[in-house]
Amino acid sequence: MEARVEVAVASSSASKRRNVRTSNRTKRNLNVKSIVHYDNRKRKYVCKVCDKEYLRLEVMRRHIRCHTGERPFTCDECKQTFAQRHHLKIHKYSHSGERPYSCYICPKTFAASYTLKRHIRTHTDERRFACNVCSRRFINSSSLRVHMDSHANVLSDGGSKCKSDSAVQAANWKSIIRYDASRRRYICEACNKQYSGLHVMKCHVRCHTGERPFACDACERTYAQPHHLKVHKKRAHSLERPYSCDTCSKAYADSYTLKVHLRTHTRERPFTCELCSKQFQYSRSLSEHMRGHSGDRPFACFICDRRFKQSFSLRAHMRTHSNDFPHNCDVCGKRFRTSYALGIHMRNHTGEQPYSCSICDKKLKHSWSLRLHMRSHTGERPYICTICSKRFLYLSNLNVHMRTHSGERPFMCEICSHTFAQSHHLLEHMRIHSDERPYGCHVCHATFKKRCALIKHARRHDVTDDANEQPAVL
Repeated sequence: MEARVEVAVASSSASKRRNVRTSNRTKRNLNVKSIVHYDNRKRKYVCKVCDKEYLRLEVMRRHIRCHTGERPFTCDECKQTFAQRHHLKIHKYSHSGERPYSCYICPKTFAASYTLKRHIRTHTDERRFACNVCSRRFINSSSLRVHMDSHANVLSDGGSKCKSDSAVQAANWKSIIRYDASRRRYICEACNKQYSGLHVMKCHVRCHTGERPFACDACERTYAQPHHLKVHKKRAHSLERPYSCDTCSKAYADSYTLKVHLRTHTRERPFTCELCSKQFQYSRSLSEHMRGHSGDRPFACFICDRRFKQSFSLRAHMRTHSNDFPHNCDVCGKRFRTSYALGIHMRNHTGEQPYSCSICDKKLKHSWSLRLHMRSHTGERPYICTICSKRFLYLSNLNVHMRTHSGERPFMCEICSHTFAQSHHLLEHMRIHSDERPYGCHVCHATFKKRCALIKHARRHDVTDDANEQPAVL
């Protein structure tokens, strides 16, 4: 039930009273009268929360919904609510499939005009958003926000250590946020994000504390936000699945999930990294990828201070402190901390090799094994020695090579204290102290402890055979 709240707005000639429709919850949480005032000198309506100014009262009424939380526009099909009428209009395109805005350069179409404008910048290379620290420019504001995280250590007080190190350690959300009275904003000490409402800030800090208070009754999965739980119940446990894929006949509970699924057939990758042009199927994959450029690790363990790029990595890490191994193998009984690790382990029993090389059809168990294998075809040697510029296929080979420059010999024999630069050299050396002689001559059946000794011995047979050969008499 909605109620009417009188909002007093001072006019240049006389005070006028207007009615602003808002919910009972908004009326309890926020005094709307304190949001808007009329500036006689500028002849503008000013928002006291964020200092935005508007000439028309109707525009100001639409603006203050972002502070009051009022969402008066409801979709007839899925009952989703919106604060602005044009947001509802754009949302309805997701049900009808209409995308009225098309790019004049490439065949892509969009549901909203602002999305098309943002897309056009990828063709024109227009970079409107500039960093005020290093003057680097970006196409989208989101890319600029991710980039600003790289300056966190510089912009924090003292200039040497980021304040988030101590803030994230505490599990209590009150120690992570502070209130800026001058700007009327709540500021997160961990990532410097700002919000006007305390409730929104409480929801935000859960990504740093790891708190997941909302649990599913059916499968006991937990979530940090209530709307994430609502979406999970609809997608995972709802029996009604009205949206189906024409290609593989899979059914889904909502149109958005179907739209994401269709990318697996079309190979569409609509999300592009502005820094390296790498493309992704999902927006969350792009967000995680951008942390590789900015070095941002927003998820921190409050026990050992270790930081992670993704929340699920933090949850898996927390099990190392509790010795929790919830996933066990039914074949050999080995236990794992994550379902992903268990899935990879099961390939040892099933023999599954899901990754195949497109050039030689070789099959491999892991995606990283395929990436390393492809270097044998491309000739790529990405690891370079900074001293002699020698290139290597694997990082481990570079680390071993660097010992030739540093003189490091980390492998030591426990019997005679002889040291070696490589582990297999130590293994060969240990045969001196044992009776093992794995190398045998195929001519005289003599055995040796080292391969080099066998090669030296084999030369004797070659010389003897040459000496025994007599030249032909004509």
